Amino acid sequence: MVNIVTSYVNPDTDGVASALAIAAYPSSFHLHGKWDAVFSGVLNPETKHFLSIRNIEASVSNLVPENINSLTLVDTHERNGLPKWISSDFHVQLIIDHHMSASSNTVSADRLINEEVGAAATIVAEFLIQTGVSISADIAYVLQMAILSNTSLFSTSSTTQRDRDVLTQLGIFSNLDNGTAFFMAKQGREKLLATPLDKLILGDVKRFSFGPHNYVVSQVEGTNISDRIHSLSLKTLVHKLAPVEKSSTVVINLVDIPNGCSYIYIDDTSFRHLFYEYARIAASSLPEMKGDWVVLPYVAIRKTHIIPWLSKIANNAI
Repeated sequence: MVNIVTSYVNPDTDGVASALAIAAYPSSFHLHGKWDAVFSGVLNPETKHFLSIRNIEASVSNLVPENINSLTLVDTHERNGLPKWISSDFHVQLIIDHHMSASSNTVSADRLINEEVGAAATIVAEFLIQTGVSISADIAYVLQMAILSNTSLFSTSSTTQRDRDVLTQLGIFSNLDNGTAFFMAKQGREKLLATPLDKLILGDVKRFSFGPHNYVVSQVEGTNISDRIHSLSLKTLVHKLAPVEKSSTVVINLVDIPNGCSYIYIDDTSFRHLFYEYARIAASSLPEMKGDWVVLPYVAIRKTHIIPWLSKIANNAI
């Protein structure tokens, strides 16, 4: 029988790093026995780059693991988006997440730790530090990269002092000061941004349900978004993100970090206008409509803005 730590399909650096850390030091999380980190889907170019720097291996397989005893989930507690081999019959011992969601389709676990920080890796690292583990240089490094990646180098509103403090503390184990860590994280982000925008959109997808409403939400944080969106075939992207038979509303959030704005596309026209009206109410800076895109004059992140707003709109709380 095996114990597995995993995340959602096509996990980002935060999910991968957090799972690797828990599998390396399960006792710090009151998990008994041997644990393996196993991932489904594909890893994005940024994550692959970070892992390759230290020759860190991450097991990616779309095969169904055999003889599963228990599961731990990181960077998600939504049932939508999990590997297909995870059934409701599995015993989930622990979930560590940083996404506050009003979704009705969540996973039950013996313990749920869901706190408002910039990255799940921050919570995982705090456990390791507080339990006095001598963290390996590789694990400390990949946790640092996860924190910086998930907070876009501490530029998002979801960044907390806990994220900043943990990054510095991890540097003691990785031998990377904050300046060096930032430099390495920027290199990884450049690898990601060199990927065609449509592939990035298809590679970072999370699914949510609020009552009868199902949403497919993709997010990409990049540069020169206003110039790059013209190359997108929105019809093709919508079809790939949510085939007709799944009847989900598609939301694409393109965040232009340097220019401090977000471009949001919603395939359902009426819902798009509801979202625009809610954005006018919810924030002091007024949004604009540019063609099929709602443009917010600030950085709007999936976790802190998009998902909470979708929940309120779905529940007619506007």
